[in-house]
Amino acid sequence: MTVSPDNGHHREEELAAQVATSLGVPHSTLEGDAAAFWDDARERALRVDFQLAAPPWAMPLAAALRGRSGVATDGLGLDTLAQGGTHYYTESMLGAVGTPDGARELWTRLLGQVMRHATWRTLGRELDDNLKDLARRQFMNEASQFRGHPAEMVLTFYATRTVRGISLTPHAVLGADVATVTPCTDHRVAVACLATDPVEKLHTRIYQALFAKVNATVMGLPSTHDELPAPAITRDRRGLSAEAVRGYERVVTGGPLEPALSSEVRGHLAQGTLAQGLADPTLHRGVLAISLFHLWHERYRDRLTGGDPLEELGLTLPGARTRREAAPTASG
Repeated sequence: MTVSPDNGHHREEELAAQVATSLGVPHSTLEGDAAAFWDDARERALRVDFQLAAPPWAMPLAAALRGRSGVATDGLGLDTLAQGGTHYYTESMLGAVGTPDGARELWTRLLGQVMRHATWRTLGRELDDNLKDLARRQFMNEASQFRGHPAEMVLTFYATRTVRGISLTPHAVLGADVATVTPCTDHRVAVACLATDPVEKLHTRIYQALFAKVNATVMGLPSTHDELPAPAITRDRRGLSAEAVRGYERVVTGGPLEPALSSEVRGHLAQGTLAQGLADPTLHRGVLAISLFHLWHERYRDRLTGGDPLEELGLTLPGARTRREAAPTASG
């Protein structure tokens, strides 16, 4: 069973169909309902306790699995510790073990091209600088506990991205409705992966070697790990539907970061062009992150104590106002 990841093309479903045909197993696909986008977004955020900013693409799959007997499988526990690809890792990074240089390079690659620009485009340069500086310091502090270990980079990646991150989809999103396991999530697999020279694992070599031993048929199956050209956008996206955009307009302007929204986002809101703006993945990711923060604040604001933590940053908001000046008063 494959759910559309709402990325504007059919590659995942096509690859899954090829795999199912090769293995002789039945296959079906799911599409999410545009009208349910924000119900799904709220439910997904609750299931992961707001730990991961991601769209609710997996929720239709969770609903389809609800009440079924048996065990569902999702993902592959090899991914992180096998360090199969070169999207995040480089040989120069792996050669910097024992110094902060490798962790700095990993931080830059994790930040990526999308999130590198998302916060300043949605919240402005000053807040972007403050947030990135805080996140970088937290990341480097986490990385320091592994400094000098031969698998320093992969352990840092695991601690900062997998734990309370990508691992939440199978175990919190899907696992709430059906027993879900991730193959190869096993102590012995982890030990074997960590004992393998990190450089030897680059370029998916570990996958080829493993499946050649375990199952040669599986080794030859197509995978999202394959380096394929970017597919053309050929289908509507649920996250850009009229229902989804109306929800973004409502949520993004209904929380504590509203006074700090960038002029670009404010312009789209004022002109009714947010749908066109969200077609840009960078802006979409930033608006999604703000929206999920506002949903978190909506749920937990009655339990927060003290003043506004953003006040400590001393930010100047659009119009040369401080957050304190922008805050509503009893007189309006």
